[in-house]
Amino acid sequence: MSTAFDDLMARRPQRELKVALPESRVKDFWELGFTLIERITTDEEVEWLRHVYDMLFSGQIELLPGALVKDVMTRMDQQRGDRIGQILRPEYFIPELKQTQFFKNLGMMGGLLLLSIYGPGWWALGRARRRTSQFG
Repeated sequence: MSTAFDDLMARRPQRELKVALPESRVKDFWELGFTLIERITTDEEVEWLRHVYDMLFSGQIELLPGALVKDVMTRMDQQRGDRIGQILRPEYFIPELKQTQFFKNLGMMGGLLLLSIYGPGWWALGRARRRTSQFG
């Protein structure tokens, strides 16, 4: 993409942070609709991610049409002006995000929450839904 991007990717923190989601937190999620996660990644990775997202929102990385949503309350064809927005599926544009502790730990925690509902085969449910949605 660019030298600045390559330099930023080369500085991705490598320190691992293994987190756990205790059963009490899963229970809170189902009873309250949310749960508390004390820490999901390292301070160094948070700082690095800040620079990654600054680059994404700066326009230095080409995004597909519709990937940057500037006003989630307004239809895409009616959005105007500069507003705080969001980027849908940022890992699509920067696959290195899938290697972060944030992404890995979030996936693990989401999996545990789904496991508490659907049981050990929960991942197959999503695959089946995606396949059947292709046909109608």
